[in-house]
Amino acid sequence: MWRWGRRSRRCRSNNLSLPEELLEEIVSWLPMKSMLRFRCVKKSWSTLFQNPNFIAKHLHHQTKTKNPSILLQSSDLIGGYGFSLHPYPDDNDDAVVGRIVDLSKDLGLVTMQQTKTINMFSCINGIICIGGSFRAPGGCFHSFILWNPAIRERKIISYPWLPGPPSHLVKPYNSKAFYAFGYDQYSNDYKVVRIVTYNKDSPPTQKSLFTDYYNIFQVFSLKAYSWAPVIDTTLHRSNISLLSPCYEVYFNGAHHWLGFFDNGHNKPTRGEM
Repeated sequence: MWRWGRRSRRCRSNNLSLPEELLEEIVSWLPMKSMLRFRCVKKSWSTLFQNPNFIAKHLHHQTKTKNPSILLQSSDLIGGYGFSLHPYPDDNDDAVVGRIVDLSKDLGLVTMQQTKTINMFSCINGIICIGGSFRAPGGCFHSFILWNPAIRERKIISYPWLPGPPSHLVKPYNSKAFYAFGYDQYSNDYKVVRIVTYNKDSPPTQKSLFTDYYNIFQVFSLKAYSWAPVIDTTLHRSNISLLSPCYEVYFNGAHHWLGFFDNGHNKPTRGEM
């Protein structure tokens, strides 16, 4: 009788459960590594972890934690390109900062091409955008890599096809490409932007201001997993000249570029997207 009662109490305890709202709140504070392990506990948990609202809540909690890290890019003639993560504690303990976690192999890519430039464009919500040339068995390929070091996952985005300049823009002309990576809070989507500017290789005149320039805008949507051109606007034919990509910054959910109206006076202007 005593054994039956103890077993009965044990069975009743196994049937205890927390309200879904409370469970979601508790789990949203867990580190990413713990969440990855818990995906196989229940199917409902795996579904929850993919819910956009839950992802936003978890990200909001993680940004409050005081455990920042510095991600550094390095290159050498032997090892090629690599990345290392440096913990940065609040107490500035140099001994702790000295610990380096090598993350270059976590990309799951073959050796990166040493003779080409690889850029780490930006890090948004823990997702790092890397672009450049990579080595493959059949040769090199040019791609963007969206890399999440916390969950060791990455997505490869091929460069989009680039339409040439309009027929009225005859050679010789110059061209420059600008790239940016950001998060669209209105559509809950991560996007990569490519801007290609064309301009005739000659000083502009008042008559040719809007005929010697052409700009192409392309946007990649992670949700749709495809590139799309931006519809024709006045910016396509404007004489705005953007400066080096080094003058681009992501702030308050928008990318900002520094440039000028190329009318012979080089008056600075600001553009944002």
